[in-house]
Amino acid sequence: MMIEDHDWEELPLEERPISKFPMLGSFKAINRWRDLEFHGDFQFYGGERGDWHEYLARSTHGQLDTIVVIPENSMLRPVSGRV
Repeated sequence: MMIEDHDWEELPLEERPISKFPMLGSFKAINRWRDLEFHGDFQFYGGERGDWHEYLARSTHGQLDTIVVIPENSMLRPVSGRV
């Protein structure tokens, strides 16, 4: 599982977009992708044309092991109104 991460770099005054307000646009994000090396279960969902689908993915030390569909009557599905 990857996550987009970033660092901030301060821009020199001459590269800032609005010289009248030098604090605006004074930093630029340096983006990069980082591997989370996720270990455990990750539940995700989606829908298409009124059909709802829920899945459970299991990873071990950053390697995806399985993805399974969670059946509609499963105890793994959240109860409506419960977080």
